Amino acid sequence: MRQRYNGIKLLESNDMVFGHYVEESMKYIDLFDSSKEFNDVNEVIEAYNVYQLLSHKHLKEEFVKAYATKIKVLMPIVAKFFKSISDDNFLKICDEVDIGYVDEFWFLFVKFKVYERIDERTFSDYIANPHTILYHILQHKRIVEYYDVVIAECLRKSEQTAELIMHNHMEKQDDRKKYYFPKSFHPSEYEEILRKYVHSSHPGVNSLGVIEMFQSTSECPVSDKLRLEARKRQKEMLTDGSVTVFNSHMGIGVSFRDVAELVTVENTPEGHLFIYDRQWLKQNLDYPTLLNNFIYMFGFVDMEFRSVFPSISSKLGVFERVMGVKGIKEYQTGSSFTFYNMKTSADIHGYIEELGRNNIRFEDIIKWFFEAYLVEEFNVKGFSYATSSKDSSYLEMCRNLASEMDGVLKQYRLYAENGEIDRELLEMSSRPIEFEILPSLRTEKYWYANSDDIRKEMYYLFSDQCLLSYVERIGEKYECLHDLLSNEELYLSDYTRQDELYQINWLLQRNTLNNDDGILKLNLRRAFILKDLYEHEVICPDYYPSYMKLLLTEMKSEGDICIKNTFLSVPESDYLNYVLNKSQYSNGMDLRNRYIHSTYSANEEIHKRDYIELMKIMVLIVIKINEELCKK
Repeated sequence: MRQRYNGIKLLESNDMVFGHYVEESMKYIDLFDSSKEFNDVNEVIEAYNVYQLLSHKHLKEEFVKAYATKIKVLMPIVAKFFKSISDDNFLKICDEVDIGYVDEFWFLFVKFKVYERIDERTFSDYIANPHTILYHILQHKRIVEYYDVVIAECLRKSEQTAELIMHNHMEKQDDRKKYYFPKSFHPSEYEEILRKYVHSSHPGVNSLGVIEMFQSTSECPVSDKLRLEARKRQKEMLTDGSVTVFNSHMGIGVSFRDVAELVTVENTPEGHLFIYDRQWLKQNLDYPTLLNNFIYMFGFVDMEFRSVFPSISSKLGVFERVMGVKGIKEYQTGSSFTFYNMKTSADIHGYIEELGRNNIRFEDIIKWFFEAYLVEEFNVKGFSYATSSKDSSYLEMCRNLASEMDGVLKQYRLYAENGEIDRELLEMSSRPIEFEILPSLRTEKYWYANSDDIRKEMYYLFSDQCLLSYVERIGEKYECLHDLLSNEELYLSDYTRQDELYQINWLLQRNTLNNDDGILKLNLRRAFILKDLYEHEVICPDYYPSYMKLLLTEMKSEGDICIKNTFLSVPESDYLNYVLNKSQYSNGMDLRNRYIHSTYSANEEIHKRDYIELMKIMVLIVIKINEELCKK
């Protein structure tokens, strides 16, 4: 039975609790009893951690020298214990290692070449135990090489292997280490192991999606047949009741009725029903108002003209962030993204139908914007937009819309670069559209976080994972420190843990918080900027008052903020790449390429759904071009 041991941990120097464990290590060595017998593996690992912390390269040299003599007694203790491990006690010791010390155990196992004293059969018995977590072992090349055949045989049988393969070859790595596989475990064996996982009783739904989206490589060959099996298994799980999902057809509804308010929301048994005033719409059928409705009635953009379509990391729920498997190039979505995606799709679908009842074809409004409004309002000439015919099928409308979308973006690029749209030059151009580098007509448009310090600052203030939001006197009333400070009188003395004091003092040094005679208060202007940046990943100072822009300029000069002068923000261009192609994301919807290259479905209902998604993006492009010209 694995025991719990509350000992000193070995952390990186950039961890805020590093200083706390250094202090604990000082106390440990000052009270050290040299006559003590070390028979507990956890006590031995703690001694090793103390040695490492008090000799750490990031501590001041004079501090390290002061403890250099005292800590010399520790490593012989560690060496003696690990050299005493044999076939007779190996399994017992492995079972006793604290869960927080497992990584150090296997590091020391390698350092003192314990593997040379452990027979293959004994080691095989250990890794065959279903409670043994294999990835701890596979992080060490020497162990894998020494027990090559034994580990390979284990991987062929273990239920953990499919997920280890996915981790190594299919998932986004970030800062995670890859695992070593034995040479006798061949890539040609992976497919059958993955297939067994796909058809097992409880595969992860997200993992099935990763397999489906994975592009085969020589290091991890995956057939199209297996990818199709993963897709079908995922669909089966989503429809047979084994996985609970939000019903996208019933969860969001849109209705146009004669009501007193422009917009009202009703909570029905089927979900949220958004009701828009039909009479107001009938009285305001001019094209400018009909386009403005996407801003002020449907809320496709916020008051800084940032689109609500993209997935934003701060809006992912805690389980969406930490659970599930993520593909290497996967666009991560969550419940907030799903809600806004469903709502905006329902909005535009219902709006197009309601306008049709008033004998207005929506595509005619788009054509008017490019060919009449831009000329009359801004004297911008040369834009053209060809609508599909009135009798077109949804397939034909999707193909036309995908093509025209490319066309208007190329026309905009020419205007932004040259100040005019030269039709002959447009016809000569074969440059593809890269959403992320389309230029803006104005300078200093989008501002982004640019340093680890400002990201840490936002984490401490706004993350629901930061423990600063909890103090014993108040309890668990608030999700983040910002909310706690905004609603309660908070004292510096409310924090007693060493690591929390480090974090609070760091925020004070950053001028994020003020200490007013022991009372902690927010720097409101800085907090406003940080909150806007945290919640949207980008800010637009053109919509800020001048006194706020001065603070932003200071943050920019300190390297915390960077500026990009692009037509779309980074979240917006990422979203377009997700919906329109697969150049950036393996799970992209690929709508543009699907209709441009005739690889679309044969299902007309799917074409209707795709048309709505493509039209949403066309509306966003219209809003963005209008904003550019208004600000210019």
